[in-house]
Amino acid sequence: MPGMAADAPIAVYPVRTTPGYWFAAVMLGVLAALGGAAMVFVMTTSGWAGNGVFLVVAAIAAAAPVGYWLASKPYRIAGGTGEIRFYADRLEVPPASRGPMVVLPRAALHATSTEMRVRYRIGGLTAATVRRGHLLVFEAGPTTRKLSTLTLITPRWFMEDLKLFLDDVPPIGPEKWAEVTAAERAAAAAKR
Repeated sequence: MPGMAADAPIAVYPVRTTPGYWFAAVMLGVLAALGGAAMVFVMTTSGWAGNGVFLVVAAIAAAAPVGYWLASKPYRIAGGTGEIRFYADRLEVPPASRGPMVVLPRAALHATSTEMRVRYRIGGLTAATVRRGHLLVFEAGPTTRKLSTLTLITPRWFMEDLKLFLDDVPPIGPEKWAEVTAAERAAAAAKR
């Protein structure tokens, strides 16, 4: 395209670590501190290990943040914010932790999407089922990156562009999708 750098991204989508992630991380940190403090208190005041069940529960509370951190990579973006970049020959996705962008060559890219649902149960009965975005799995050879659509600012437009990209059609980008959506809303309003 005239006027564009040879390796400029075709479309860029902003992403951020999901806000709920930070809340859960802080709450688990408090739980870990309380669990650790309880373990130390029981062991120093009683002179022995105390109640084994209590110590197991306190140890689980102290280890919970580590398990959460290891299991929550799809909901994290290194540095808290970043961007997914579509290029003609590749897709670049920010890592969950420090490090370079995850580069996924278009020719080898395979992407899957699974809808995530959370079921709230009371006494064995499902009280509610809530949709919580999609889990995207990007694979290109040995490189894999899982990402939740909850990290995307505009998940619907990204999913449409990803479909286009996988079909070897240039993605449109969030700015153009906003124009298309605004035009659709105006046309629908005119029909009323």
